[in-house]
Amino acid sequence: MRALFYQIAFDAARARHHHQATEVEVTTSSRTQATVDRARAEGAAGERKRVGAILTCEAAEGREKQARTLALKTDMTPEQAAKVLEASPKAQGGQSIEERANGEAEIGASFSSDPSLGSHTDRAWQKAVAGG
Repeated sequence: MRALFYQIAFDAARARHHHQATEVEVTTSSRTQATVDRARAEGAAGERKRVGAILTCEAAEGREKQARTLALKTDMTPEQAAKVLEASPKAQGGQSIEERANGEAEIGASFSSDPSLGSHTDRAWQKAVAGG
């Protein structure tokens, strides 16, 4: 009988301890998750601020492609990125192929018997290849 009493008391103590340990784990786990969530939000906000600062800095004007690369592919601070951008040449402004071809005859094989179209096509090719 005594053995049964000890067994019941032992089981009850073990159950109380397990319940308390579970409560501690749940509380700690939810605190830890809240800390992780807060750190992620702060990190994301900081990164958005860094990227925005690089993309909109004065030195990025005319160097947008390089600014985008520095903002998205490096861990540079905005100050470091601005120094790199300032030391880099601005992008060459030029017309795209579409802009150069605007108003010109379409380049390609022509089955027309009109001899004047050949010279127009030659000029269009020269303009497209020369970049302007």
